[in-house]
Amino acid sequence: MPNGFDVSPDEIDAHAKAVDSTVSMLGHAGGAAASRLGFEDFGVIGQSFAGYCNAYMEYVTSVLKEAHTAADKHAEAVRAWAETNRVNEDSITSAFGGGG
Repeated sequence: MPNGFDVSPDEIDAHAKAVDSTVSMLGHAGGAAASRLGFEDFGVIGQSFAGYCNAYMEYVTSVLKEAHTAADKHAEAVRAWAETNRVNEDSITSAFGGGG
C-alpha cells in the first residue's frame, strides 16, 4: 500500500494563497496586454512594429485570459481540498477523543 503524503490543512491554505497571488498577477498581466500600441509609439521608422505587436497582443491576451481562468479554478480546487482535509482531520481527531 502506498504511503501517500502528509500535508496539513494550513499548508494547503498557504498554497492556495500563493496560487491566489499568481491569479492576481495573471489578471494584471492580462489587463496590461489588453492595451494597444499606437503607430507613433515606435517612431516614424518603427511604425510597422506597432502593427506586428498589436497582432500578437490578441494572441497573448487570449492566452493570459485562459491562464487566469485555469489558475482561478485551481485556486478554488485547492481551497476546497484544504477544507475537505480540515474536516477529515477534525473528524478523525474527534473520533479518537482528541481536539478541543
